[in-house]
Amino acid sequence: MISLNLFVIFRMVYLTLTVQGLLIDGIIAAHLYWPVLKDYYMNLSSWRFWLYWIVALTVSTSFSALNHLMRLAPMNLVMLGIITACTGGLLGSISVYFE
Repeated sequence: MISLNLFVIFRMVYLTLTVQGLLIDGIIAAHLYWPVLKDYYMNLSSWRFWLYWIVALTVSTSFSALNHLMRLAPMNLVMLGIITACTGGLLGSISVYFE
């Protein structure tokens, strides 16, 4: 029998991943279907792509290296938000170039 506490944790994790996926999809859709943003990325050099890549890699590396940050309630959500924004921007800039 599954305990109630395990079910609550599973529901919270599933909800967090669902919200993160929807935010990333929204950022990608904004890059694809908003003409101002799409033209901005098409006329821009690739420095923003590399900036998103470096920030996402740095935050995810520090998140995995510093295990105690994953246990702090506000800090893990802030780091997850930064990773989500960088991943959305990274995938959005890629999707503009390879539409």
